[in-house]
Amino acid sequence: MLNDRLEKILEDPLQFISRLKIINKLGELCNLRPTAEQLKMYEALEGDKDCLFLKPRQIGSTTFVSAWLFYKWFTAKEPITIAILSHKISSAKHMLAMYKRFYSTLPKQLQRELIVENTTEMVFADTGAKIMAVSAEGKGGLRSFTCNFLHMSEYAFAPNPEELRATAIGALNGNKLIIESTANHYGDALHQEVIKAQRGEGHWNYQFFPWLD
Repeated sequence: MLNDRLEKILEDPLQFISRLKIINKLGELCNLRPTAEQLKMYEALEGDKDCLFLKPRQIGSTTFVSAWLFYKWFTAKEPITIAILSHKISSAKHMLAMYKRFYSTLPKQLQRELIVENTTEMVFADTGAKIMAVSAEGKGGLRSFTCNFLHMSEYAFAPNPEELRATAIGALNGNKLIIESTANHYGDALHQEVIKAQRGEGHWNYQFFPWLD
C-alpha cells in the first residue's frame, strides 16, 4: 500500500515538489507549498517551449524552478544533465545548495547513492543523471558539453547576458532553457527578450508576475 502511494507521488510532479523541504523567510525548514505564481510557472515548465519569467523579488521563482528540475533529475531513467548557469560560479554553487537540501531532507530510503557529490556536481550512481553548477567565467564555459535543461537566474544582471545566452543555447542543442529574472533597466538584454516574446517571436512561454500582485 505504501509503495503504491509512493509510486503515485513520484508520477505527479506537484505531489513530489510539495513534499520537498525549503527554508522559509523565518529561517524555518518547511515543505514547499506552491503559490499561485509558482503554479503558473509549473504550467509553463511542463510545456514544450523555453520559459522566460519576468518577476519581482521574493516570490520563490528560483526555488520553484530548482524544485521542478530536482524532480526531473530524481525521476529520470536516463543520464540527463541539468545545468545551473550563472555569470559567477559562486552564485551557481549557491543555487546548487538548494538541490543538496532537497536531497538531504528526503526520507533516507529515497536517498539513492550518489557517485559524485561536491560543490559543483551531483550524479546518481544508478542512472548517471547529473546536476551541475557552471559559469561563463570558467575556461571554455559551456562549450565542452551538452545538457537537457539549463536554468539561468537573474539574467538581466549578468555582465555579458547576450554572450551568456548564446553559450547556453549552444550547450542545450534544442533542449529546454529556463530564464527567470527581475528587471534591470529599459532596453537591456532581458527587455529585448521580453519584447520578442510579446511579439510572439522566438520559442518562449513568457510569464510576467507584477510586484503589485
